[in-house]
Amino acid sequence: MPQGNGETVDVAKFKLEGATLKIEGELRAPAARELRKLCSSLFETSEGEMRLDLSGVRSIDSSCISVLASLWVRATAARRRLGLDVSPGVRRIMEYSGFDKVFAL
Repeated sequence: MPQGNGETVDVAKFKLEGATLKIEGELRAPAARELRKLCSSLFETSEGEMRLDLSGVRSIDSSCISVLASLWVRATAARRRLGLDVSPGVRRIMEYSGFDKVFAL
């Protein structure tokens, strides 16, 4: 998707398979609604541990981190585990924001 400055930003791509949601690209505010919907489906259609594979995500903003935090709250309340695989870029953002202490990275 072209930006006003000529840069191209990839849109997030989602793939839900069983208890794993795999995401690639950029997780920014426009993707938050779809992310929330898929996280809800992941929670409702799987049992036991859920996995979010963010190893193909280059960047994540606060709106999408908020969606992940909401899923973590639901999982914790239901006594379910939420595993997270992250790229180095997402790890840095999580560490900077303090969410590395919420999610076991």
